[in-house]
Amino acid sequence: MLKRHKVLFNQLKSYREELLSLVSDVSEKEADITPKGFNNSIRWNLGHVYLDQYMWIKVLTKDNLYPDHYNGWFGFGTSPNDFSAETPSFSHLKQLLSEQTQKL
Repeated sequence: MLKRHKVLFNQLKSYREELLSLVSDVSEKEADITPKGFNNSIRWNLGHVYLDQYMWIKVLTKDNLYPDHYNGWFGFGTSPNDFSAETPSFSHLKQLLSEQTQKL
């Protein structure tokens, strides 16, 4: 069983590194653009990826490992229109995502 867990965490780490590599050259301004035909921006999507990982853990363990207000910004059915001055910046979300696999 431990071997399967290691494979899953390595896969998560690999996918996370690939995602962060893809957005490494995106500016804060570009990250907030919602392209025509889409509902959300790159910034929203990064926040959603961060939140979604913890939401799966919450389903399995009942532990809430993320601040409740993240659900109001990045949860299902939300959009960049729900952002406030307190919403994490694009650069902060990249930092959170880069640290998340180690925390898990």
